[in-house]
Amino acid sequence: MLDRSKLGAIGALLLSTLIMGGSFVILKIGLQYASAYSLLVDRVVVAFLAIGLLKITKVVIIEKISSRLKTILFLLSLLYPTIFFLFQNLGMKYITASETAIMYALIPILTPIASTFILKEKTTALQYFGITICLSGMMYIIAQSFEGASQNLLGYILILSSIAAIVLYYTFLKKTTSKLSTLSITYYLMRYAAASIVTIYVLSAFAFPNFNPDVDRFEQYPYILTLLYLGVLSTLGTSFLTNVGIKYLSIVQTAILYNLSPLFGIVAGVTIMGDILKTYHFIGAVLVFIGIFICLKFQAKKTML
Repeated sequence: MLDRSKLGAIGALLLSTLIMGGSFVILKIGLQYASAYSLLVDRVVVAFLAIGLLKITKVVIIEKISSRLKTILFLLSLLYPTIFFLFQNLGMKYITASETAIMYALIPILTPIASTFILKEKTTALQYFGITICLSGMMYIIAQSFEGASQNLLGYILILSSIAAIVLYYTFLKKTTSKLSTLSITYYLMRYAAASIVTIYVLSAFAFPNFNPDVDRFEQYPYILTLLYLGVLSTLGTSFLTNVGIKYLSIVQTAILYNLSPLFGIVAGVTIMGDILKTYHFIGAVLVFIGIFICLKFQAKKTML
């Protein structure tokens, strides 16, 4: 029987995956109005302003933390949201929302590998078998998409870098959540990410004479709506909801539930953006999800929610 905290964590992660799935398409729209880095700056600043406003109005209470914990959370903020969203933004300039969603299905597969090496958690032969099948499906898609010096390959590499960042974030955050509330973690992550990202943005404006701040993006009504979705829901909302999940569930369980977002992303990409899925996309996706099913089946027997 599940206790309330775990049921709440599962519900939080399911809502997070729904928001994240929609963000693949919303992000693709946002990139039509702004550069990858400008969009990153905007969404993180909006996220920090939103939670900062809640803090100022005392709707939420943020705990004070030690210098050591500040350092840990600053380093975590480099993984998520900074590196995760930066490489996601850059990668989606070259590949479709549906392709991106398929690739994010690798997250629950790579998480056990990271847990094995970093947290010394055991990964069985059955899990490795599922991981191999999943990676084979992803490599098949990449190989079929590659045409000489194809830009698609660059997109895949950037998205894989984004995936690596979130996997490491999941792994290292687990050690931190027991010492701090999820709201406080979310606040400090957004605070440090906004500070570092805006600093780089401003320094770039002074260092490069040809730097284009593309401020015209704020005159576009669709971009403002995109920014609210990505900043408040996709960045701040999913960060808080994911932190809730990590606090009460295992790392692998969190990653498995997170894996529903690619399904929502694929559906949204095809129905809204008109993405065309070719035969090799279906074949690769089937292999990916077969590999995930094997790991899920084993995990369900090994660790019950």
